[in-house]
Amino acid sequence: AGFYAYKNGIHGKFLLRLFVCALLARMILGTAIFVYRGQDFFGGDAITYDYLGNAQMLGWWGDKYYQGLANLGVSGGESSGWGMVYLVAAVYALIGRNMLAVQLMNSVLGAATAVLIYLCAHHVFKNIVVARVAAVAVAFYPSLVLWSSQGLKDGPIVFLLVLAILCTLRLGERLSVKYIAVLAFALLGLVALRF
Repeated sequence: AGFYAYKNGIHGKFLLRLFVCALLARMILGTAIFVYRGQDFFGGDAITYDYLGNAQMLGWWGDKYYQGLANLGVSGGESSGWGMVYLVAAVYALIGRNMLAVQLMNSVLGAATAVLIYLCAHHVFKNIVVARVAAVAVAFYPSLVLWSSQGLKDGPIVFLLVLAILCTLRLGERLSVKYIAVLAFALLGLVALRF
């Protein structure tokens, strides 16, 4: 994500600094919430996603009891947020059960959202000042920082929404298979995260 931000031509240095600062803010807050066990206070859904994600991971490894629990939690794909359960399960399958890892993954998505907002604002207004103000506002807006530093689905949802908007803006200029594919991925992700 940092490399993508940096390779954006003349805006690269600013976007890399913005990404790193936004990421650090989210990592510090996410780590504090994890260390002081603030999930109940700041976002109790993170505990549910942790439990169901772990159950889904165990179900993938053949445990029928936990697969049944995970199926109840996602209601066969009909409940809101079933994609977050699978996302958490995928992270846990890779590195083991660790809520902080999910929080840090969301932190990266939240910080990358600020970069995408910059690109959207610059595309619409063709003004660097407007793009920078919009990006800084998204990077450090308190509720966006809080949502994207926890194991909640809000950070990935905002990221995918902004990604879909950017792809739509780019497709308005000219048709591209790459942007159609990314837009389809973003829309499928949104359906999975927010029914």
